[in-house]
Amino acid sequence: MSRRCLFCRAVIYGRSDKRYCSATCRRDACRARVRVIRIGETTLVASEWTDPAARHLIPSLERKYGPNHRVVHRARRHAEDLREEKYEKLAREMRRLDGDEP
Repeated sequence: MSRRCLFCRAVIYGRSDKRYCSATCRRDACRARVRVIRIGETTLVASEWTDPAARHLIPSLERKYGPNHRVVHRARRHAEDLREEKYEKLAREMRRLDGDEP
């Protein structure tokens, strides 16, 4: 039975007590973890990443198909489109809060 990385589900080689396949997966898992942050009277429950499941998809596709495969390029394009859409939405919301837009 092979052991799997807790973050990207890749096969783990090496020490028997390893939980992640690489330092990158260990770091990304830490960033994806949801935390409770209390600042004065304000309590925030959040992660450094908004969508941790999508963050490790491209590296796992690169491992499977190689960095120049069309599936990887398509995933990168889709991630960039989602990022741009998020920034556009944020810009619209900021304009609305400034009173520039109804």
